[in-house]
Amino acid sequence: MQIDHINIKAPPALLEEVRDFYCEVLGLQEGARPEFASKGYWLYSAAGPIVHLSVVDESPRAGAGGQSTPKEGAPTLSAGRPRDRATGFGPGPDPTASAGASA
Repeated sequence: MQIDHINIKAPPALLEEVRDFYCEVLGLQEGARPEFASKGYWLYSAAGPIVHLSVVDESPRAGAGGQSTPKEGAPTLSAGRPRDRATGFGPGPDPTASAGASA
């Protein structure tokens, strides 16, 4: 399998944190990005721009939080994954989990 690029949308307050994650953990570098109406970043590997980050549209016309629906059959990532111990990145513990339970 080969992936050309992925597009990730994040709330404005998290955009830089998401960028930092992909740069620090995957070794990507911020690079040139066309001028779009929304703020964002293109992150490059040696092969070119492979991660496109942009601000999620949180306006009422965007629907539920401005989130897009993945193409049917497309793989998705679980938001319930534990925080990576080496980097500190990730969603962290599930706040709805019962006290004393371990992940």
